[in-house]
Amino acid sequence: MLSLIINLYSSTMEKLNFKNKIMSDSKKYSGEFISLYDHLGHAAGGELGRKVAYAAAKAGVKPIIKELKTSYYEGEIYTYPSEFLDEYFKDKK
Repeated sequence: MLSLIINLYSSTMEKLNFKNKIMSDSKKYSGEFISLYDHLGHAAGGELGRKVAYAAAKAGVKPIIKELKTSYYEGEIYTYPSEFLDEYFKDKK
């Protein structure tokens, strides 16, 4: 029984250390948080927005969600560090 507990503890610690290593290896992005619209100069659309959100999550980038109310759009927008968006779209060219 004791060996089972030790094995479970060791396995849990290995997983936590792996997760912490991934998080500490994440690149820190700088720059102003801007929307895809501001970065691209036009509306990105849902599909591209989902792809960017996925890439951001994978890179450990947390977006800042803002409320926007204009004559042509009302709702939430996701903003990302400008450096992250530069890097993301540079790789897509």
